[in-house]
This record gives sequence, C-alpha cells and structure tokens, in this order.
Amino acid sequence: MTEIVANQDTSLRWERRWALPFGGLVLALFLALTLTQFLLAHPRATDSLKPLPALGAVPDARLTDAHGNPFSPGDLKGRVWVATLFFTHCDGTCPMMASQMAGLQKTIEGTEAALVSISVDPARDTVERLKWYSDMVGAKPGVWHFVTGATKTVIDLAENHFKLGTGLRREAPKAADEAPAAQAPSGEIWEFEDEQPAPASRQDEIPHSTRFALVDGQGTIRGYYDGLEESGVAHLREDIAKLLKEQKP
Repeated sequence: MTEIVANQDTSLRWERRWALPFGGLVLALFLALTLTQFLLAHPRATDSLKPLPALGAVPDARLTDAHGNPFSPGDLKGRVWVATLFFTHCDGTCPMMASQMAGLQKTIEGTEAALVSISVDPARDTVERLKWYSDMVGAKPGVWHFVTGATKTVIDLAENHFKLGTGLRREAPKAADEAPAAQAPSGEIWEFEDEQPAPASRQDEIPHSTRFALVDGQGTIRGYYDGLEESGVAHLREDIAKLLKEQKP
C-alpha cells in the first residue's frame, strides 16, 4: 500500500513538473500563430518596425518664398518636411494636392515638421502670385512654404535630386497676366528623368509629378507617396510621426 502511494506521489510530481513548461509552450505557439495572422492581415504593421530607407540627399538651392525672402532647403535643417511640385494656374491635380497638403498642415500642427510646395512655372508664378495662392489655401508662415526659383534651379532640384518630373524640359509658356488656368492631365505622373512628359493639349499645361517626398532633419529623402490617394497620404502621416519620434533627443 505504501509503495502504491509512493508511486502516485512520484507521478503527481512529474505531472506538475511538466505541466508548466508544456502550458507555456502551448501559449507561446498560440501567440506566435496569432501574431502571424495579424501581420498577414495588416502588412503595414511590419513596415512600422523597419527604419525608413535613405533615398538621396537634398542639396541647398537658391529659391525665393511667397514673402520675397531667400529660401533654401538648408533652412529646414533639423526639421522633418514634405516637398511637392505645383503651379498656381493648374486647375487639375494641383488643387487636390493642395487639399492634401492643407490636411497635413493640420496633422503637423505643434511639431517641428514643415511643408514645401515648389513651383514648376517660374515664368508666371511671381512672388505676388505665390503669396495670393498661399493665402488662398491657408498656408501658415513658417510651416508651409511656397517657393520659386530660376528654371534651371527648379529642374536640377526637382528632377536630379528629388527625382520628380517637372515638365520644364520643354519650352515653358510665356509669362502673361491674362494666361488662362492650366488644366493638368488627370492622373498624370511623370516621375523620372528618362521619362518624357505626356503631350500637352494646351500651351500652358505643365505635366509634373504628383508624388510627395518626405525629407528628414538631415536633408535626406526617406520616402515617396502618392499625393492623390488617401492611402498614400495616410502612409505619409505615419512616416512623418515616425521621423519626428526618431529625432526626439
């Protein structure tokens, strides 16, 4: 009888010894399976764990802002910023992009982030016209910068460094106060130097990229986003927050 009790005690001790590790293994497998299913259903979750790529450096360039002041990308050193191309006579994609930028301005309120809209129509986008346009879209001074510059400067900065097509390699329209608003081709994206802009049906159409470029505080491009798609802009918001968090001391 004593031997039977002893054997039962030994059996219970073995069961207790293995119950906790086995239960832990089952729990670990369950959590791993759950995490795998979540990551498959939410692929963007894995992206948040990866550092953003370095896609090129933005050099200093001599530009002028909507207030007539000198402006250079170097002025934004230490700040996260978003760059895009536009022109004030555009009534196609540009208003949609401006609306997205206005939404981003609200998103970055109270942070050190900034926005920069670069004109691809230097001949007509004078300082006065840039000021009118920036006021119209509600740009806040020091946060959302509207800038212009010499045609060669804009081409070099946008195409050779940002890798965003400007449409400026063809002859630009002549400056004229009475020039009608340009109708940018819907969905037109000319993004790389070796691509040619789509044929313009009117003299004052300027095909240009509709992507937004994200730049970190060191002047390095960290991402490109579709400026006409809500999903692209939502992705951009996430990455702005990520860079801002990285730059905190």
